[in-house]
Amino acid sequence: MKNIVKNKIKRWGAIAFITIMPVLNVIAADETTTPDNIEKTIKKIINWITGIGGVLATFFIVVAGIMLITQNENAENVKKAGQIIKWAAIGLVVILMAQVLSNIVQTWVVK
Repeated sequence: MKNIVKNKIKRWGAIAFITIMPVLNVIAADETTTPDNIEKTIKKIINWITGIGGVLATFFIVVAGIMLITQNENAENVKKAGQIIKWAAIGLVVILMAQVLSNIVQTWVVK
């Protein structure tokens, strides 16, 4: 069972990587490679990734909330919805912390 889950995670990770890389290439595309443009490109990529992560985390919280409301008779589904909310909230906090940390690092690097 664990191998099946690991294979699914690897498969979805590969699909996400293949899907995101061309988009990042388009976002990062610029005519010149001056330090200012590189900084702007990195900011664009970080903002894009954290934005997508935030939207996904919010989506999972909403879906789990709907599950929690509609499946209140089934204790297993209620527990599952609570776990989804917990992990989505943790993911949202990690995404926000990553955004703050990247801004701090960029401020230090630019100076």
